[in-house]
Amino acid sequence: MIAWTLKKAYKKSGEEILDLLSSLVSTSWLDMTDRDLVEEAVNIARISGQDFADAYVHVNSKKAGADSIATFKRKHFDKMGSVLLDL
Repeated sequence: MIAWTLKKAYKKSGEEILDLLSSLVSTSWLDMTDRDLVEEAVNIARISGQDFADAYVHVNSKKAGADSIATFKRKHFDKMGSVLLDL
């Protein structure tokens, strides 16, 4: 995924990654399968202060109709309003 590559290989900050993803979502010449999910995940990541990847999982789980999310990153997902599975 591009967000991981930007973070790990290019040492970009979370805000820089979100800015780039916002730019990509707004380009009409780029075919993106889940443009609406990416856009929503960027917005949630900005509001909650969480990583894009976690926000994307949050948004995608809602779209898929999941009742809850199982994760060890409970504080991160709680800040996004995710319903968490009791572990």
